[in-house]
Amino acid sequence: MNRKLFLIKIILLLLPALFSISGQKTVFASEHVEKKLKKRVIHPRFREFPKPTGSKLTMTNPPIMLCPLAGGRRVKYSFRLSNDKQFKDATTIEVKDLPYAIFNVHSKLASGTWYWQYKSTNRNWSEIQSFKITEDVPVFETPLPEELIRKIPSEHPRVLINKSELENFRKRVIENDDAKIIIKNADVKINETPLKESMGIAKPDNNLTKIEKKKFALDASKRLGSTAGQVVENFCKAYALTNEEKYVRAAIRWALEIASWDPNGVSKINNFGDSKCMIAMAYTYDCCYELLSEKEKALLIKSITVRGNRFYNLWANMLEAKIFSGHVWQHILERLFKTSVAMLGEIPEAKKWLTYVYEVWLARSPCLGPDDGGWWNGNHYFPHNALTLLDIPLYLRKYTGINYLISPFYEQNPTWLIYSFPANSWSEGFGNGTEKQFGQRMSIMAYADILSRLTGNPLAGWYADHQLKATGKSLTDDEEFRWVRLKWQLPETPDLITKLNLPLAKVFRETGTVNMHTDLENVEKNLMVSMRSSPFGSTSHAHSDQNSFNIQYKGEKLFYNSGYRPSMGVPHYTDWFKASIGHNTVLIDGKGQPIGSSESYGWIPRFLNGERISYCLGDASNAYDNLKQVPQKAGMKRFRRHLIFLRPATIVIYDELEADHEAEWNWLIHSHEEIKLDAAGQQIQCNTKTARSQVDFFGSQKLDMSLSTKFDPPAVNYRKIRDANGKIIEFKDQWHITAKSSGDAVRYLTIFQIKEISDENNFEKTIPDAYGSMTVGEWIIQVELDPRKQASFEILNKKESAGIMFAKDNLQIGLKQFTPEYPGSTVLVEKVDGRLSVQEAIDELPIGRD
Repeated sequence: MNRKLFLIKIILLLLPALFSISGQKTVFASEHVEKKLKKRVIHPRFREFPKPTGSKLTMTNPPIMLCPLAGGRRVKYSFRLSNDKQFKDATTIEVKDLPYAIFNVHSKLASGTWYWQYKSTNRNWSEIQSFKITEDVPVFETPLPEELIRKIPSEHPRVLINKSELENFRKRVIENDDAKIIIKNADVKINETPLKESMGIAKPDNNLTKIEKKKFALDASKRLGSTAGQVVENFCKAYALTNEEKYVRAAIRWALEIASWDPNGVSKINNFGDSKCMIAMAYTYDCCYELLSEKEKALLIKSITVRGNRFYNLWANMLEAKIFSGHVWQHILERLFKTSVAMLGEIPEAKKWLTYVYEVWLARSPCLGPDDGGWWNGNHYFPHNALTLLDIPLYLRKYTGINYLISPFYEQNPTWLIYSFPANSWSEGFGNGTEKQFGQRMSIMAYADILSRLTGNPLAGWYADHQLKATGKSLTDDEEFRWVRLKWQLPETPDLITKLNLPLAKVFRETGTVNMHTDLENVEKNLMVSMRSSPFGSTSHAHSDQNSFNIQYKGEKLFYNSGYRPSMGVPHYTDWFKASIGHNTVLIDGKGQPIGSSESYGWIPRFLNGERISYCLGDASNAYDNLKQVPQKAGMKRFRRHLIFLRPATIVIYDELEADHEAEWNWLIHSHEEIKLDAAGQQIQCNTKTARSQVDFFGSQKLDMSLSTKFDPPAVNYRKIRDANGKIIEFKDQWHITAKSSGDAVRYLTIFQIKEISDENNFEKTIPDAYGSMTVGEWIIQVELDPRKQASFEILNKKESAGIMFAKDNLQIGLKQFTPEYPGSTVLVEKVDGRLSVQEAIDELPIGRD
């Protein structure tokens, strides 16, 4: 949080004393916060501000200094740091001509105020930045890159396993099931002829579009490099395990074939395949070093150098300042790291590669994982990063003795997994891939198990065990972490907890998601409600789904995001699947939130949780404009969505919408199952294998409701994508409801009732009485739908055991009256163990990372 946002938070706490809630419309603190946020991008696509700055207290000692890019890949950066604002005393530290926008002191700094500046090639020094360090700031010292390099063994092998450890390693693991599987996989391929480069040439149909043909070329390139690279890797690992020369000869034969390919040819097209070729040759050079001829070594070095330099030149002086670049953080960085280690002393550039990977990893990793433990581009893509998240820290710990897993992210990440992706269920449903992934991946079960062993986190161990039991599989079914389990002598799994003892709902403010449940441990009893409004916007694999929600019952989708991903870039992907129209959110004048935009963001201002009621407020007021990459001015002034979960099975959504003009509003909801619409009654019903549901709609005016079962643009499986059983996936129609209204300001109220599929009892009739109240089961709901009046609501339990209010004067529970401390706040009251518990929330600002 920078200085401006810190001041806003202080103002927010002081404002209630300045405004009265009687008489006329109240001016609420949230309105002031929203105006400030209109002028700010929380997470710019590229760094716009230096860090640390604003005389803030640093999170660690020493901090890492980052600055905006100056433009151009050959630009170099100089930094200076001092207790003296004139940079003239003995504390001054200065570095010159770094090839990237990072300065890491690595050593502890003295307490006090520190000043720093940066400059790029042929430019003047920047404005002076400052930060503070106290004795309370956690110290996290790291070796200088040259110290790290000195600690890496000089003899080969040293990546898969160190030469000095090889004999004991073989004795320790040879009877291990993971070792037997690796040897078996190598034996299957031992007599096969290596793949030829021509196999990476795509042959798509001529009737495909340019984008579709490009995707076929990417697929073919990835298939070539990844397949050949994996075969080589298996041979090298089998040799490390057995010392049998047949595996060496096979590895060399395949690796030399890869080295004969044009490194700038078809194997370069897909950077996953490209990097797999690189690391496979590096493994071979390192593992088979003593049996390679000088000519063979030279061939491998030549090809590895081209590919390694390509990745370094592509990412250095760019990656450190970019909000996210998917593939490099997933696997390319890990592969370049290991390639650098393997080729130190063999390729001059390897030292440069390793230095950059080390510095950028310390400065930015985990780039998609904020301190709340979430992963902002979604559950499906978290597994793609899991190996890098653990393996690089393990190598660094080996060389330096430092535990690099000490961070809020690693501590909180198991909690996010528990809330966002239960066993035998779909995930919370935000981002690419979540539409097709039922059940957690084996690699995450392995990741959680290893994380629990390394950190002692009991929630990580519980998650791994719970998910494994749900699938009936064991850790040896996981391929991703097979070598990690063999290489590193991991501690035993900590004693498993038998009960979670966690609250039923959790907010992940930095990620921008909320997950609410009725039973976290038993999916067969669980009703799960998720909402997203993310400060990171819609970049990377995230979608334009700010203020969207998903609902599941017993692990089955009830109301969920819609559409398919034939491939990135095709019309259905860009104009439906990733776009707002494919999500349970709102359009203004037919416009959704721009895709691929960090400017078009949301945030979670408020969250309250009790045993009977969970509540969150999402703000997507800034999500509909993008004036940089894809110019769009939608005129959205306000989109605040209140979601109230009334356990056991009632959900209330209350939307405040305002534009700077007379607008048309489309309130959207989707299901993969058939929806039946009663347009006159403003009601829908939808059933799944596990649930029956009824949804009643109300608005500040009568809503024009319509039902469609078509995608626009249509979804076409042109790549013949197959399911786990090898069957070509049919892109089936889904059901889409639009509730339309118009005006410069409108309100929506939506009430969901959900029942077990076998429950044949009628749903409650939601008919407002003379006071505008309606009764749904044991809940009395009253909402202000007139957009000319202050937005507000009150929900009370008929048994006087719980209640929640927003922007009301008071809340009456039985004989007791509760008055909010802050005007415009949300107040939740529940009777817990015979006593009334009171919680109050005002807007809590999003955390920026500049």
